[in-house]
Amino acid sequence: LPEVYEALNKTKSLSEKLLKIKELKDYDIETPLKTSLYDFQKVEVKFLIVRGSGFTFSEMGCGKSIVSLAVALIQRKGFQKSLIICPASVKSSWGNEIEKHTYNEKYLILEGNAKERPKILEKFFSDLTITFLILNYELLRQDVLFLEGYTYSTIIADEVIRFKHQKTQTSKALKRLKSQYRIGLSGYPVDNSPLDIYNPVDWACPGYLGSQWAFEDLYTQKVPMKVKDKKKDKDKKVTDKKDSKKKREFREFKMIVGFRNLAHLKKKLDPLYIRHLKSEVLDLPPQVFQVREIKLKGKTLEEYTRMRDEMRVRIQRMDNQEVEVKAHSVLIQLLRLSQLTDSFLTDESLKHPEWFGDCEKIKELDSIIEEVTASSSKVVIWSRWVPMVLKLYERYKNKYKAVYISGDVPVEDRGDVNHGIIGKFSKDPECKCFIGQIQSG
Repeated sequence: LPEVYEALNKTKSLSEKLLKIKELKDYDIETPLKTSLYDFQKVEVKFLIVRGSGFTFSEMGCGKSIVSLAVALIQRKGFQKSLIICPASVKSSWGNEIEKHTYNEKYLILEGNAKERPKILEKFFSDLTITFLILNYELLRQDVLFLEGYTYSTIIADEVIRFKHQKTQTSKALKRLKSQYRIGLSGYPVDNSPLDIYNPVDWACPGYLGSQWAFEDLYTQKVPMKVKDKKKDKDKKVTDKKDSKKKREFREFKMIVGFRNLAHLKKKLDPLYIRHLKSEVLDLPPQVFQVREIKLKGKTLEEYTRMRDEMRVRIQRMDNQEVEVKAHSVLIQLLRLSQLTDSFLTDESLKHPEWFGDCEKIKELDSIIEEVTASSSKVVIWSRWVPMVLKLYERYKNKYKAVYISGDVPVEDRGDVNHGIIGKFSKDPECKCFIGQIQSG
């Protein structure tokens, strides 16, 4: 049909235009922001305006938030409203971005209990001067019934890769929202496998990748598998006992063992996203990586050697079946060996640390911090273990006005660049040291 050919030609020409835009180093475009954009950010704005709905997968620190705000305000018509959906820990940061970069655009942050949130939503929808509503994923799932009745100008999904699972309640809630434009942000568009990209793309550009079944069939390698199925078919009468046992105990399925046609997938995705790296677009000083080897000493070395040797003997004596049964205890022992490199041990619950004298790592760290802070710079220290985070905090809280974050610190206390613990480290010149647990970082 002529209209089919016309649609195909338009699609092809749009894809070609978008690919040309991605090659640009600069673009002359005016935005309704009071902050001047970098050249590469102007290119991203142009790409998303032409694309309509799409993604910016630029590296963290490249200003994805300011780009998406510019696009949302350009796309907005009249008193239309937009949503910003993000992790709970950065809701206030998005508010700060709006205040910093726009000309007094109003926003509300959705928070509070089940009685308080409807009042915030009522104000958002009734007040024509409010442009943005900022909410986190959990509240999207809880309040989708209130949110789905409005057609938004733009929906911005920060860390959109969190919606990679199609069957989760959050993903289903996101797809129930109606909008003219959709923008997905992520510094890491693929978390574990190429399949991660399907659901975000199906949200921003419905139908572009076809059905999930067809997508998996085209881009994955599968092998047939059989597993025991303990479910009993009580309603069905079976005369052949052998056949019935076979049907009840085994279930066939296809397991993904690899991926294929990835070059084809990349080519298909190219017109949907734009990505920049800091090293390519920003004039930043080079990163310097330095590894310092610290030797264990004294009681720590004795305990480490004893535990390591005992563990080696135990594993060597295990047969394959015993390894499977005792795998958990082996992993616990490996974790405890890791703890000993920090000169402490916990019980098997990973609590109640016992320290083995002075920690050689801390002695080395003292000299590093002394050197760095002498030039008025600040230090960020990451540790895997909460006991080490707390020990370092006690050591540096007076001399360097240190602050820390671990899993025990409430999200509301962590803050952002202007508030809370992170705000203190960012703004207070006396606060020279931030200590964080990696899992909470």
